[in-house]
Amino acid sequence: MIPPRSVAAVTLAQTVALVPPLAVLATTATGGFALPLFAALAFALGWEGLFALMRKRAPEAHGITTALIVVVLAPADLALWQLGFAVSLGVILG
Repeated sequence: MIPPRSVAAVTLAQTVALVPPLAVLATTATGGFALPLFAALAFALGWEGLFALMRKRAPEAHGITTALIVVVLAPADLALWQLGFAVSLGVILG
């Protein structure tokens, strides 16, 4: 029987699994890769922080994996406001 995993362990495993696609994207992306990545992380961590304050709980790292997935799947010419909107929907509804 497989032992149950904690939420933090699953989030860490997902983040580690996203490193190779991010590395490929970083080496092949033209037009900049850092700005969309940091914008997506800022949106995700902002929402996670806001919800942690509202719920009076410690912040969690689920938004990080959501932001990384959106950055990997988003087209390179996507506007930052669209990226922020996509990450916001992913964090709020996901």
